[in-house]
Amino acid sequence: MLNRGWIFAMVFFLCNSNAVSAFTVSDLQEHLGNTAFVRGDFTQTKELAMLNAPLISKGIFVRHETKGLLWQQMSPFSVILILSDKQVIQKIQGQKKEVLLAKENPLPFYFSTLFLDLFTGNTRALSSQFSMQLKGHEKAWSLTLTPKKSPLNKVFKYIVLSGAEQIQHFILQEQRGDKTRIDFKNVTKTPALLTQEEHRAFED
Repeated sequence: MLNRGWIFAMVFFLCNSNAVSAFTVSDLQEHLGNTAFVRGDFTQTKELAMLNAPLISKGIFVRHETKGLLWQQMSPFSVILILSDKQVIQKIQGQKKEVLLAKENPLPFYFSTLFLDLFTGNTRALSSQFSMQLKGHEKAWSLTLTPKKSPLNKVFKYIVLSGAEQIQHFILQEQRGDKTRIDFKNVTKTPALLTQEEHRAFED
């Protein structure tokens, strides 16, 4: 009886423990998708197989529910990218603004849409392109994406997203050996209004 009781107790504990700790891709989608507005700082470190030292760039980002993603690199030089589901805009100081549309530039737009899906944790869209392996729980998770088909499997070996309440790190490992890591800091949801500078960056 003692052994039987011990077994039942262990089964009960394990079943309830798994029920509490289970964190699924659907949970992650809901976890990340509830944020309509978020801003913060980023540091991008790119390791190129042909270079001994990494290339490091820094800047700020703003995700706006209707306007898209503002990606403003401030160093080593100024570049502004605005990504939405309709277009990609690039602004380099002293140069004419460039606008990419999907029908005119399908491949660059394809990868910009991928980045937007990664940034917003759009696992529903990503699942058609990647196999997914999720580890951890809502306070500390990592999602490994392995591309299933071309053109992504020709470019990326794998992509890893990790974070807590928001995405904190990206790692993009390319097939040719290049690796990009993006770290996010000072991420906040407030104030949920664009500053004058952010509004100007989106609209100018």
